[in-house]
Amino acid sequence: MVGIGYGDDVGRAIAVVRELIAADGRVLAEPAPDVAVSQLGDAAVQLAIRPWVNTGDTWAVQTSLLRSIKERFDAEGIRIPTPPREVVVLRDAAPRD
Repeated sequence: MVGIGYGDDVGRAIAVVRELIAADGRVLAEPAPDVAVSQLGDAAVQLAIRPWVNTGDTWAVQTSLLRSIKERFDAEGIRIPTPPREVVVLRDAAPRD
């Protein structure tokens, strides 16, 4: 799963991921890899990425693909958002002695 910003081009993001999958020779042709919008979350559009690989290649392909996606999204201006955080600083109303 990879999230992209709501303002980003979903079609372009999917195309980029498909290109990266196609470029990795460890990804099997059958069953065909799949990239699709899986969820509209609070802070991101979630893409499910499912390339099929031999069991022994799972970790290497996953880590390599995630790094490639991050680097390519950065180059393409596709944002991977972080969940919004709200920080509240409470202060005493009266000064202390």
